[in-house]
Amino acid sequence: MKKWLRSFFESNVPEDIGEVLVEWEVEIRRNPQRSFWWYVILALVLIGLLVYSVLTANYLLAMILVIFGFIIIFDHYQSPRPVSIRVAEDGLVVGQKFYPHSSIASFWIAYNPPEIKYLYLDLDQTGNKVLGLPLGDVNPLELREVLEEYIEEDLNRENEILADYLTRKLKI
Repeated sequence: MKKWLRSFFESNVPEDIGEVLVEWEVEIRRNPQRSFWWYVILALVLIGLLVYSVLTANYLLAMILVIFGFIIIFDHYQSPRPVSIRVAEDGLVVGQKFYPHSSIASFWIAYNPPEIKYLYLDLDQTGNKVLGLPLGDVNPLELREVLEEYIEEDLNRENEILADYLTRKLKI
């Protein structure tokens, strides 16, 4: 278990990843602009669900709602940190995590500026594990050209995933 826990905090980037072909820095965590009314509506919804969960003796739901409320409050005061993303000859480096090209089944780019500018990577053959990376100011055509040399592009997908859509629309 110690080794498993250590893997979250230690870098797995090899010393030699080949030539870096594309590199950019971006804030992975969005910092949505939430209005006062967004917080009021969220508080009312959470209080309503909390009352319902107590009345129906669903204390697990009540605990989850309280934890969710604390997460939203802490998130409000957290400032996003920049993360470096590099596409190299041997794989992709996202912060301190390395993804060899062989571990990526396919990729697609969802690009509809200014809101949607993402690179999505299928990390397994079933498509259940998808990693979304903001593109920032990188040229998507240049990135596509580089990635096509190493990874297959999924031409059936061109939109952002549902989780990113909901996160953007609900500002969570």
